[in-house]
Amino acid sequence: MVLLGIVDSAPFIDGPAGGVDVSVILLLGHNHELWVYYALMATVGEVIGGYLTYRLAKKGGQATLEKKVG
Repeated sequence: MVLLGIVDSAPFIDGPAGGVDVSVILLLGHNHELWVYYALMATVGEVIGGYLTYRLAKKGGQATLEKKVG
C-alpha cells in the first residue's frame, strides 16, 4: 500500500485514477478487521509521494523536473 501510494502521488508516473482507493476497498473485502492498517498505509504512501514531489519542485522547480523526468 505504501509503494502504491508513493507511485500514485508521483508526478511522472501516470497510474490508474483511484488505484489506491480500489486497492483498499478490495483488501477490506477480505479482511475487515485490518481497516485501520490499510487506511494508514495508504495515507503514509500518499504523504511520502507528495513530499517527494514537493522536495523535487522546491529544489529546482521546472528545470529540475524536466531534467529528472525528461
